[in-house]
Amino acid sequence: MKIIEGTPEEIRDYENKEHGDLKEFLNTEPKMATAAGLEYPDKVTFKWLKEHVPIGLWFSLLALLATLYIAGVQSSKISLVQEIFEVCMCAPEANSEESPNEEQLGSE
Repeated sequence: MKIIEGTPEEIRDYENKEHGDLKEFLNTEPKMATAAGLEYPDKVTFKWLKEHVPIGLWFSLLALLATLYIAGVQSSKISLVQEIFEVCMCAPEANSEESPNEEQLGSE
């Protein structure tokens, strides 16, 4: 690292010569880099995604969804998970007194 000696004006002039005008750099608006002329739409639609997202990414998304689905189905077979969700998974019994079964309907 160089140590620069001199008045503040001399140092500023040296820095401007070496690194360009800092004020000019700070006052410029940032430019968004676009890949291969890709312009970002106002609204992202399925059509835009279909045209601009690589097929490999779609397959990855599909594989992730399938993996999550299979993991959910397999975890529902674990007794601890069944105990946790027992309240949610319970449905009214078909043989309860509120709904007549086939034997009761046939005997009337």
